[in-house]
Amino acid sequence: MNLIFPELPSPKMHPANIGHDLVRCDGFDNRLRQLYLDRVLKLNMFDGDFKKAMTDLHTVFNTGAKIVLHATAPKTAGDWDAPRLNFTRFYINLARSLDPELIFDAYITDRISPTIRYISIPSCVFEAFGLQPENRCFDPSGNELEQKMWYYFRAMQFLDAGFESISLAPGIPQEVADMILQKAVLVFREEPACADLKIDDEETIKNRWITQKQREHG
Repeated sequence: MNLIFPELPSPKMHPANIGHDLVRCDGFDNRLRQLYLDRVLKLNMFDGDFKKAMTDLHTVFNTGAKIVLHATAPKTAGDWDAPRLNFTRFYINLARSLDPELIFDAYITDRISPTIRYISIPSCVFEAFGLQPENRCFDPSGNELEQKMWYYFRAMQFLDAGFESISLAPGIPQEVADMILQKAVLVFREEPACADLKIDDEETIKNRWITQKQREHG
């Protein structure tokens, strides 16, 4: 049964597959027009209490989006625990059951919260950086390597919850972006002055979205 659009007899009749020409709507500026044509929707839908999740999914499908940018963007470390991961995984799986092409993006801030001192470092994070695993938590006042480990851990959390795209704040090192790129479908880098760039600049768009295939083929 189609849980999001129960009135539709078949997933093939889904708005995401039919497509809606919203470009002609009044109030569509150039930036929104380009995002729509690229089938990218910026919608922070998995933060908070999830009460708007189903409504937001309606928005995703009715606009025909294929990439939901910044679907989650937690500001602190302690607000992304196991129950939230499970809720998010449920909604992402539900959405993909209707449109397998959907990609949900998670944003990682370069600001590190003191609450990471309560989060244990998994052995896989130590191993990813060529270190011997230890039984300890993250150190919020740690060195550059400790910060890189946190960013990598955060990305692995999101990928495990079903996100396939990771957006990185400007302060996150390129080394971490390269490591995440081995696991994620997309890695989106925000440059410090990206707000001043024209969204319809083809070269800018090409340089800001990185895929594994593009890296492999230069």
